Amino acid sequence: MATYNGDTNYTTATSSNVTITVSKDSTTLALVPATTTPLGGSTLLLTATLSPVSASSATPSGTVTFTLDGATQGSSNLVSGNTATITITVPANGSHTVQASYSGDTNFNTSISHRSTSS
Repeated sequence: MATYNGDTNYTTATSSNVTITVSKDSTTLALVPATTTPLGGSTLLLTATLSPVSASSATPSGTVTFTLDGATQGSSNLVSGNTATITITVPANGSHTVQASYSGDTNFNTSISHRSTSS
């Protein structure tokens, strides 16, 4: 609402209220394993990078949870507002799927990465 106090030529005036709606920004989450062909029993660094869909002055916060074959391997806080990493131990030989999910915060929506399969 805006108010004009008036002067010698014009009377006081008040505008009507205007409603605005502020929505959370959408995000995308990209997951990149250090290699897609790790050896069974070795460690594997997973890096998740969060990108807001729209330009924003806010910095994302929150955590990224990493899964291996659907089982949670752990979570990591976002660093510098866009990157989270974790090192996991790769199970026995075979095809395995890793995925990451972002928790969201007061300004940004949750997001889930595409599945990445390693053999």
